[in-house]
Amino acid sequence: MDPGLASFAQILDPQVSARGAKYALIEHDKKVGDGKLRIMIGDKTQPTFSPFGMSTYNNDDSQRKNIEFVLTPTDEDKVNRVYDWALGYLASQSDRFFKKAIAKDELLELFKHPIVKKEQYPPKLKCKIDTVGKNAMRCWDTQGQRCDLPSDLRGYKLVPKITFNHIWFMSKECGIVCLCSDLLILECATEECPFE
Repeated sequence: MDPGLASFAQILDPQVSARGAKYALIEHDKKVGDGKLRIMIGDKTQPTFSPFGMSTYNNDDSQRKNIEFVLTPTDEDKVNRVYDWALGYLASQSDRFFKKAIAKDELLELFKHPIVKKEQYPPKLKCKIDTVGKNAMRCWDTQGQRCDLPSDLRGYKLVPKITFNHIWFMSKECGIVCLCSDLLILECATEECPFE
């Protein structure tokens, strides 16, 4: 999905999960695929990578893991277009989402960007990976066959498909949950025999 088509997406009414978390699903035009707003990061000729691999909060053995993918300027622009669309959408209907009017510049303070930028390092997209359940990430090899998720993704060349799933809301913050739904796993760039 081209983020230029994000104007056809909408943010649905807020809901509260069984655990008490407030969220609002993002829905794309259902006439196009399954109604999910997705982008690809990289491609087979210019894949991305994850410098830190997968991690969990407080090192628990969670079914949901975190991962960051390094972004090229083109990929960063794709994510920024989706973020800008969501920011404008939330600002234009702030009463619906926040129960009060919030100006766009004030919302910038609340709405966390999914891109992580630190000093001289390249920008990274922060994502979630579900390892089990209906949203479990699917892994693919270079022949287009399903494969197992490696225990450590550091060093692999990767092409992730990212779903902008929903907006999360907390008392003084909100943000986009980016789920990695599919992952093309190319060769391991740093893999070497440990016995040589």
